[in-house]
Amino acid sequence: MKTGRSRLGGAPLRAVKGICAGMLLAMATAAQASPVVNLGAAGDYSGFFFGNLTAHSDIEGRLAVRGNVDINSITVGYRNPSARGADGSAAPSLVVGGNVKIRDGAIYNGPTDAGVNTNIGMGPAQAAWLSGGVQQGTGIYGGADLGSAKHLSLSKGEQANIQQMFTDTATLLRGLSGELGTLGNTGTITRGWDLRLHGGSAKPGAGLQIFNIGDSVLKAFTLDASSFDSDDYIVINLTASGTLKFGYDYLGSNLAAFADRLIFNVMNADKVELHSGYGTLLASQADIIAASSGHWEGTVIANNMLSTIEIGYEPMREQALPARVPEPQGLALVALALGAMVLALRRRSTR
Repeated sequence: MKTGRSRLGGAPLRAVKGICAGMLLAMATAAQASPVVNLGAAGDYSGFFFGNLTAHSDIEGRLAVRGNVDINSITVGYRNPSARGADGSAAPSLVVGGNVKIRDGAIYNGPTDAGVNTNIGMGPAQAAWLSGGVQQGTGIYGGADLGSAKHLSLSKGEQANIQQMFTDTATLLRGLSGELGTLGNTGTITRGWDLRLHGGSAKPGAGLQIFNIGDSVLKAFTLDASSFDSDDYIVINLTASGTLKFGYDYLGSNLAAFADRLIFNVMNADKVELHSGYGTLLASQADIIAASSGHWEGTVIANNMLSTIEIGYEPMREQALPARVPEPQGLALVALALGAMVLALRRRSTR
């Protein structure tokens, strides 16, 4: 019997207790961990495209294109923030990994007056500094052909560095999109002439509201304002495949107040018909097709840009995701099972 005790009692039993305690501690630690909603390098741009750009109207913030840019005219960067630090005036407003063919336009880098708030209003009509108070910007390209765009202050950059930025960002965004896509609904959706979102009362920490929608043709989105807190963060996972079409009347909805805390996570579609709206469009595998139109107030991340839709300056606010805290009853069951394991080992050690 002493032999059995030496095998199962003493140090081995203490080791099992330690493992059990470690498992519970690990669960508690994991519950406290909060990954951050972070777009990486894409968060510094209004438009961030992994393919080519072949149509353009204007982009209020910075623009990055991994492939080629072949357009008649460009207007970019006039709402870049006037408070420029490490990412300051030397940072290019236009980054192109391939060749550039731009026949007209201008590259800006925000107002010359550092006191100007560039995030008030939308579009050039409210950008009073454009009449004499705007700072000229620069761009870089990594390809072999600058075409007729030499007048736009574009200079040759390191193609390897540009491509690495896109490679790293693609990896980060795939992970972010996948993680957001695993989150279940916190609220409900009422379907009428619009898709009305109702926030859940028991939010999973950090004011995060999740809605999963499988429609391929999206009506206007509106909020049940009374069910959301002013600092809530809204994630709308769009799970449809093929072509995803946003409604034309979306700009008139009341999501404007959440433009810097709203993500449309396009998970499976390979084409998006985008119209006026708000928020971050996370669609790195999809093309913005030519039928898109209007003014999108937020960051647009996609593959090829084939549309003249305007893209406003509305950077996404970083947000810590809430920890996936195990249900109390789940923790209790785990603790009970581990306790039973220790008790069984103790009984065996005394035989």
